[in-house]
Amino acid sequence: MSSTGFRPRPFLLLLLPGVLFFLSSLTHARPARADARIVEAGRQAVTLSNVFKIGDNVYFSAPELFHALGFSFTWQARTEKLVARKDEQSLVIMPGTNHVISGSKTWRLSTPPRFISGTLCVPVEFVQRTIPVMMDLKISIEHLDPQSPPPLGPLLRRAENIKRVVLDPGHGGHDLGAKSPQGIYEKDINLAIALKLRGRLERDMGVEVVLTRDGDYFVPLSGRTGIGNRADADLFMAIHANGSPSHKSSGLETYFLSFEASDRQAARLAEEENKSVQFDPDSPFAQFGGEDDLKAILIDTVSTENMKASEKLAAAVQRRLVQSLDLPNRGVKQAPFFVLVGSRIPAILVEVGFVSNPEEASRLASPRTQDEIADALFKAISYYDETLSH
Repeated sequence: MSSTGFRPRPFLLLLLPGVLFFLSSLTHARPARADARIVEAGRQAVTLSNVFKIGDNVYFSAPELFHALGFSFTWQARTEKLVARKDEQSLVIMPGTNHVISGSKTWRLSTPPRFISGTLCVPVEFVQRTIPVMMDLKISIEHLDPQSPPPLGPLLRRAENIKRVVLDPGHGGHDLGAKSPQGIYEKDINLAIALKLRGRLERDMGVEVVLTRDGDYFVPLSGRTGIGNRADADLFMAIHANGSPSHKSSGLETYFLSFEASDRQAARLAEEENKSVQFDPDSPFAQFGGEDDLKAILIDTVSTENMKASEKLAAAVQRRLVQSLDLPNRGVKQAPFFVLVGSRIPAILVEVGFVSNPEEASRLASPRTQDEIADALFKAISYYDETLSH
């Protein structure tokens, strides 16, 4: 019998998928967790379990840190600030902002606080230098330790007015949506962001989330808002990524429903997104008689109050997306999107970037960028929930 090279044995083939999964997991950037032991002068050393390392930066969970050091703290959703107090002094930190404020004093961090795995975290320099200087405390970090302290409650506030949210990942199945030059599909980006946002809303706000789809399958446009209405939800958010004939188009925009489009580009986008109706021949929109019929539907279904609430939600979303992502601000707009027609609750459509732009598509396909988008949308919903109490 001649030798023709290496032939893997059957049991090695069974192990191959697991080996490939392990190797691929090593290539994906994800926070590496560790434990730290800190000491404040005059107090017992405390072990912190939620310590993350991303690249060269080390972060501490802000609520766990403040709890260990005897601070009281509150999260202010409206202004997106964490205020920590101890001995009649206070510290104010804001995610994504390098400045820490205490009274009239300001300290600049080289690395800003950020959300990691749903928790607001501060860089190690905040522990080593900022707190000692601004609060006149002697704090040192001794060493890493694998012990875990008792779990703490969630940092972010529980929803007061919003109990149920419908997230609508646009397109799906044979309806691909926009496609990038390198073969990235809009439908996949939309679903990934929606799943991440669902986790944040359920875990950190106690909000029930209904998805119009939780996998790669088609849902008719006419049925998506119906899901929200039947679920007795408090708001409806359609998540999309944009497409354009120009590969240079870039940026973020958020829409609410109106018969009149804000501009020609908004009208073009609505026309493009509405093409999904071709996959649903039974849709009432498949045979609608043009502008007059659509205008009549909108007059019957969209109240002025609902439009104002939708516009408020859209503004909150747009502001936080622009704050979180380094992309152009294309503004809050209005257009006649079929997917929003018939909604009896505040409803918006979010365009989180352009899949048709190769560079932007690569970013949108990145789990880290998807986390940032989900976090921005979460903060916008949290803010909107708080405004309903005023």
